[in-house]
Amino acid sequence: EEQSGGRDHTDAVTRVDPASGAEGFRIVGAGSLGVRALPVRPYWLRSPLVPLDVVVLDPPPDVHQGPGDRLDLRIAFTRPVAGFARDTASIELAGGTLVAVEPLLAFGRPAHAWRLVVAPAGEGPVEVRFRAGVACGGVERGLCTADGEALKGVPQEVVIPGFGKESTSLVPQNKSENPGEGQ
Repeated sequence: EEQSGGRDHTDAVTRVDPASGAEGFRIVGAGSLGVRALPVRPYWLRSPLVPLDVVVLDPPPDVHQGPGDRLDLRIAFTRPVAGFARDTASIELAGGTLVAVEPLLAFGRPAHAWRLVVAPAGEGPVEVRFRAGVACGGVERGLCTADGEALKGVPQEVVIPGFGKESTSLVPQNKSENPGEGQ
């Protein structure tokens, strides 16, 4: 404590971790700076939540070797998803089976990243499509946030050709029937 002119200039603001008792920070002489601690109403800190979207993180494999091969597809969501399992109706596959989904916990990766493991069913292409708006819970088990918001934004369809075929492509899901439309 220090006094000057009859006024106390003490540490007025200190943050302490209640679990450990460790001091997080202290504003020294806060009283002399005119700093006041005020209660904050929770709704002042609320910001609108972003919609639940998914993106493909890394380029998918160029080709697959047929049955017995395993393909890694790395994706990320804009928010945490609840109850993500390989039997979700929010992911459709043609030419393959989703055999595993697991969190992708790695330095430099988004917080809500996942690794999908796909097994090709044959020599043909494997197509992976994400479906928006599938109902949460119930029979369909759509991809949703903990507060019940369904997947809204989906990436392009991922097509991984079989060995010796053309290279991997990302095909827009909203394909136009009329060539040149939207250009």
